[in-house]
Amino acid sequence: FAGLSGQARLVAGVLAIAARPFSEYDLAAVTETPPGELAAAIQSLEEEHFIRRIGSNVTFTHEQYGRSVNGSIEGRERARIHERIAATLSGSASSNPAARYEVALHLEGAGRPEESLKEALAAADHAASVGALRERANALALADRVSRSGDPAITLALCDSLLTLQDYVSLLHYCRTSECLNSRDLKSDNDYFKIAAGYDSGALSPITACAQLQTLLRVAPRVFSHRQAAQVLLVRVSDKAGDHSLAIAVARAMRHDDRPRPISYKSLFATAFVFSKYYWARRA
Repeated sequence: FAGLSGQARLVAGVLAIAARPFSEYDLAAVTETPPGELAAAIQSLEEEHFIRRIGSNVTFTHEQYGRSVNGSIEGRERARIHERIAATLSGSASSNPAARYEVALHLEGAGRPEESLKEALAAADHAASVGALRERANALALADRVSRSGDPAITLALCDSLLTLQDYVSLLHYCRTSECLNSRDLKSDNDYFKIAAGYDSGALSPITACAQLQTLLRVAPRVFSHRQAAQVLLVRVSDKAGDHSLAIAVARAMRHDDRPRPISYKSLFATAFVFSKYYWARRA
């Protein structure tokens, strides 16, 4: 690799940092190399069996080559390549919102966190609109990473995404390590996510989870963002623990707390759960 031309090393560096196949058109835009020089650089890499063609794209013949090249790139050069890739991909990202996540990643690598945050949030919104749960979680994780001050809304949205995905290992790790989630303001939310992940993963028994949820709802502030989610979980858990009267009481309390406002969908869910478990079964 050391014996290759500067242009060939640059092409290899772009492919390593992009971490995916790249078209010759995109390589030309990122490297700002004339077509003849780019073709010669690609040919020299092919002759050394560093890269291969896949249709109109080129990529490394083996992942180890990409990792080796990636590790050899100096910091400033790495940031410059990230910035050039982001600039090249941003044009397609405007018409393809799914590409915004990749742009956000490269903006992070270029040391531009504010712009990366904007693109990551746009990518998360797009993923949510099409029901792409894993892609939304990935975009929110990136947004959380580049948000210097720690945004509670991003933090809680990421936790909700991980819980929905049933990615309990990642959720519990995040609960332990996130400074924002471990702040005083979000302590009750953090406790809820720990209990929910513990119960849904099978680490907590219904009786233990039931006791922890009752304690949480008793000591938590009257208003915290996941109070109703904790109440719905308590309805489910108390049913599993055999405490049917508690499940009924919690569902009734949720409807009472909603008044005089319209009944929330979580309260309706809890009520429907209780009716389907106890009342409709008795009538049948």
